Amino acid sequence: MESTLTGPLVIENMLNSKRLEPLDKKHIEELQRIQALNVQDFSEADVREEIITPLLRVLGYEKQSYFSIDREKPIKLLGKNKFPDYRLLLWSENFWVIEAKKPKKKFTYADLRQTLEYAVHPEINAALFVLCDGQKIEVYDREVSQIEPALTITISNILKEIDYLRAALCPWQIWFFEKRRLLRQIDKVFDKEFNVQRLEEFRSLIDRHLASKRSIAIQNFQQRTFVDTNNSAQIRAIQASDPFELIDGAFFSQYPEAFTTEIAETLVSKCIPNDFRILYRIFPDDARDANDHFFGHALNFLIRLQRQKHAVTWLPSWLGGGKDIDKSIGILIELSIQHFKTDPTRRNILLLASTMRRIFKALMVTKLDYWKEGELLHLLNRFELPETSYEQFVSSPGRSNLLRLDGMVASNLVGVVLECSDNNKRPKNGLLELRLREAWKMETTILQSVDNYPELLKQRDMGELFSTEHNDVVYDFLGHLALCIINQFPEWKGHTLQRHRPDVELLARFGSWQAKDWLGIDRETSLPGPTLDELSERFFLGDKLVCETLSTCYGFI
Repeated sequence: MESTLTGPLVIENMLNSKRLEPLDKKHIEELQRIQALNVQDFSEADVREEIITPLLRVLGYEKQSYFSIDREKPIKLLGKNKFPDYRLLLWSENFWVIEAKKPKKKFTYADLRQTLEYAVHPEINAALFVLCDGQKIEVYDREVSQIEPALTITISNILKEIDYLRAALCPWQIWFFEKRRLLRQIDKVFDKEFNVQRLEEFRSLIDRHLASKRSIAIQNFQQRTFVDTNNSAQIRAIQASDPFELIDGAFFSQYPEAFTTEIAETLVSKCIPNDFRILYRIFPDDARDANDHFFGHALNFLIRLQRQKHAVTWLPSWLGGGKDIDKSIGILIELSIQHFKTDPTRRNILLLASTMRRIFKALMVTKLDYWKEGELLHLLNRFELPETSYEQFVSSPGRSNLLRLDGMVASNLVGVVLECSDNNKRPKNGLLELRLREAWKMETTILQSVDNYPELLKQRDMGELFSTEHNDVVYDFLGHLALCIINQFPEWKGHTLQRHRPDVELLARFGSWQAKDWLGIDRETSLPGPTLDELSERFFLGDKLVCETLSTCYGFI
């Protein structure tokens, strides 16, 4: 029987699917063995053991992995225990089922009903369910048809047809299928809508809901990619990541230099043959959500793109427009070491990001409920992680809370930027400034709610390497970070010293050791710090009172 792949399995597959990796030698040999089997006298147990179990390994499922298998784990149906042959899991959630049958000409009504009952069970809720009798595999999409299979594979030709099955059932393909499934549900509900305003209201709900998932996505990204000390494994994970995942996830966090370099180089490699999508994602015409780390990664990427002698097809007007990448790098350097003082909208977004981080950390320090979430995560790490793992070794309530900060800021920041934007999602600077001033009032209230915040902070001892409290209060982390990035590229270091020496000197007074190195000043040398006027102009829109109040609350004055 010829293989077919129809219905939702190919819907928007360019946007919502993943390229299949080549099969390795051992999997090809396994498929050759399965293909040569004479299954005439096979029992259900034989089909499970000799065909389904090895096929699931070829597809990428393995017990006690991210993509795991539950065999004959009971579910309740009308008070009775039922035992699906296989339940396939992604990150411990059920996604599809497969049932084994004896070889037969055609699956019966009873076969379909049994498997469908498993698929619709609330614990599973799978659109896809699968039957295999040793001669054929049939994949059904219950939301499309329970009469005709979406895909039929013949076991005797499995080696040629395996990619059809992989495209339908590999873990990442199932992951994207479920996202396509959500789109189908939207179509079902809104194809009959007659109130345009309802569409806008629903879009706003979805935007806010997805924004709330940013913190979860960033935390998942950090854990999936950087949980051990094996640099080669982590670098391979970066290289395999989707470019937008890197931009919207990794760009908001700080990583060791090797990983920062690999993130930039990976994005550079993905700019061939078309760089517009990546450039526009990082540098859209209108200001996007961003923090200091984001622009550090952005500068690193742009310089590495230029070093590849890559002729860009587009650059945003706020970086000079046209195709002159050297000019754009020069502008981005100036903006970064001057804290975007000539770009008020992006400056205010950066200040909001820093303020939000300080607020969330202050809440963790002063509010027991916030702190206990980190304690809970620490307990889960202790319970679930291997005792000899790196994450187990370094886990603590404070570190667990610190790992939450980047995600919490990114999640809330995108929501605030969205709320302060017009219908075309262009941020309105007046609204951003209003939200920023409100955030400073909230920060002040939290800090003044306790007698001695600096002392309480010491007692919490979160082990933070770079102090959240200093950033954008008395220290220009973005300026320092930009110098550290530029320091890797002698030609741009020379450019910066030649054209922006006063800015480098000011950063040295802010405490940047990289600026001191450039100026030939010993790192331990104490320089006159920035004045109140300089601090308030750089970080507080000229508001000296707020600057002085927060500096006092944090113990800097």
